[in-house]
Amino acid sequence: VMVFFYFKGLVNYIVRFAFTFGNLGYRARKGFGSLDFDKKIESIDTELIENLLMESFGKKFTLQKNEDFPNLGKAIFYKKSEISQDELQNLGEIYHSFRRQNKRTYEYLNFVGKFLRKQHINFEKISPRNHMFGLHIMYSSRSKSCQNGRIRAQAQLNWKIGKNEGGDNRRPAPFWISIKRNSVYAVLFKSEFLPSGSNLILSPKGKYWKVCEKTNPPRQIFINLKIDYSILENFFEYAGFKEIWRGKYA
Repeated sequence: VMVFFYFKGLVNYIVRFAFTFGNLGYRARKGFGSLDFDKKIESIDTELIENLLMESFGKKFTLQKNEDFPNLGKAIFYKKSEISQDELQNLGEIYHSFRRQNKRTYEYLNFVGKFLRKQHINFEKISPRNHMFGLHIMYSSRSKSCQNGRIRAQAQLNWKIGKNEGGDNRRPAPFWISIKRNSVYAVLFKSEFLPSGSNLILSPKGKYWKVCEKTNPPRQIFINLKIDYSILENFFEYAGFKEIWRGKYA
């Protein structure tokens, strides 16, 4: 009976934890599928978690550093109390404005436009940053198009392990945003974003080169991967979030 009582307490905490900082269904990381309830978790108490595990399983558990997988030791938790009437749309606008400069993304202005025009790019002075919000990313040219703009020159930023393996890959954003009635919660996992040995890859996409220009498309470019979680921390600060707890190894 006592074991069931303690285990029930652990399950109760896990469920409240999951629905405070997580969502259900499609595009759950960006706020869709959020559920609200009265007993949210306002702060992270690792000692409480360890005690619940001890009481439920009869053995001591402690936070361990793990670079590869999302875990409490490599996470930052946020809360945003000032929210708008349509917070999902508000966050979407903030998300897009943070990633853009003069209505174009940082990557397009600094190297994707040159890539589509087959110009030289010096990656020693510039590097991608929006890949930290998830991959792949598609880019379209406004100037290089035909058929009244219906077909545009396109490029895709993606990733591969090494330089010969795999095709198009996906990598979700390493954070979750959960929207409630009076507040918004978020968690940023600073675990390994991409496997060791990965490269970013910039490739031409679409039928522009066959239909419009009828030339060889630009050659695929491999870019050294740079992992910089400060970009995402700056995003949450820009969006009005306040940090409520930082993992021991974050």
